[in-house]
Amino acid sequence: MLVEGDNLRGLNDQARGIVLLMVNTGLRPSEAAGLQAADIRLDHAVPHIEIKAQTEGERRRALKTRNAQRVIPLAGVSLDAMRAFPDGFPRYYDKVGLSQTVNKYLRENGLMETEEHTLYCLRHSFEDRMLEAGIDEACAGIFWGTRSGGNAMARAAICASGRRRFSGWRSD
Repeated sequence: MLVEGDNLRGLNDQARGIVLLMVNTGLRPSEAAGLQAADIRLDHAVPHIEIKAQTEGERRRALKTRNAQRVIPLAGVSLDAMRAFPDGFPRYYDKVGLSQTVNKYLRENGLMETEEHTLYCLRHSFEDRMLEAGIDEACAGIFWGTRSGGNAMARAAICASGRRRFSGWRSD
């Protein structure tokens, strides 16, 4: 329902892009807002984003946990969003206001399932869809940034290669 038709047309472009990115990635809102051009790999065989700490330059950023560093493939509306914003979302980089803007819009337009739902719930919806599709919980945890299998990048590659159960993936 959320991404159907013109449901998000009243949001500013960058807020809409972040919502669409979160749909198929399970990113935290702050992770989506903090993406920079160097984190976005659209020209790769498997388009993806990299969530990593930014330790140099003027846009420094820490991660919530050490497991939050990960590579996330892009598909469907999330890939479309990153194609529209290949340099990230500067309006929201390291700024407050994203969640308030999106939550207010979703409430005013009847797009919240309940009053308790928020933008952050998209992260949990992604988690639920992965588990419902039968994706191995250890692999899914890597995409959420809540779990590490030693070398999270290598484990993510194994998961994506099909050596783990990955049936039923929904890309939009």
